Amino acid sequence: MITTPNKITLFGLGILAVSVLIFAVGMDDNSTTDTTTPDESGMVFDEEYSAEHNYGISESDLMTLNTRGQEDYMGSEQCAVCHQSEYDVWSQSLHTMKVRPVSDEDVMTGDFSVDPSGISTAYTVTVYYDEINDEYHCVIRNLTGGEIKDWTIKWALGSGTWKQRYMVEWGNSTYILPIQYNTATQEWVAYHGGDWDGASGNPTKFDNSWERRCMGCHSTGYEVTKESNGEWTGTYSELNIGCEACHGPGADHMALTNEEKEEEPEIIKSSSSMICARCHVRGSSVSNEGKHGYPEGMEPGDELADF
Repeated sequence: MITTPNKITLFGLGILAVSVLIFAVGMDDNSTTDTTTPDESGMVFDEEYSAEHNYGISESDLMTLNTRGQEDYMGSEQCAVCHQSEYDVWSQSLHTMKVRPVSDEDVMTGDFSVDPSGISTAYTVTVYYDEINDEYHCVIRNLTGGEIKDWTIKWALGSGTWKQRYMVEWGNSTYILPIQYNTATQEWVAYHGGDWDGASGNPTKFDNSWERRCMGCHSTGYEVTKESNGEWTGTYSELNIGCEACHGPGADHMALTNEEKEEEPEIIKSSSSMICARCHVRGSSVSNEGKHGYPEGMEPGDELADF
């Protein structure tokens, strides 16, 4: 299961408009009026701090920063506050469609009215859509057609522009089913059919999990852990390839004034080709003895060969 601990507010952001209004009605420069105001929860927002850092969002629209993964990752929505045009371009890109819950609208591209064939010599596979419960299913069956295990699909992997794979949750991890839908040919094909056991209908081993093999190239600000029982679990600041996946964690950048950002932005302004290569060359990690299908631990600015 993909772990998503509760969100917490890291720090408050205020607005410039309040202080402007105060001066407009005649407040002088020597005023000692407190510029911090509590919200309904009692959290204090510093309006002077907000003005200096050019956040420009109203108190009612303050976003709760995403800290499900590493705390120095803020989330792409925070980047949009100052970089709206770049955010708009990114939000329409395929980088935002790497992993999506099947419950989202217009996510699924596979034809669940047609069963896959030739997936494995050890088992067969059927698929169906449960209209009553609005669920997509993949059933692992024995060679005579008997049901071994009926899986409820939780996640769609990929945009479906060319292909799409599907994931289920088993134990504390996530696994890619042994089927792939090719959009161009409108057919099901096998995907690592040997990773699934024909007797139990389960994955053959924990090492086949999405967290170990794929997570680093499908999420931002991730941390992956091998548990004592052998399972791989992970947390992330943001699903999919967000702004900080290519430009680095944004906490230090957001803490700077606009003037300081010009001098030393504390973020990678222009990403090198190594950032793209870390996922698009489809290599394996070296820092963890090749245990991951991505350069585990690499961040923008690091040398790919070291990971």
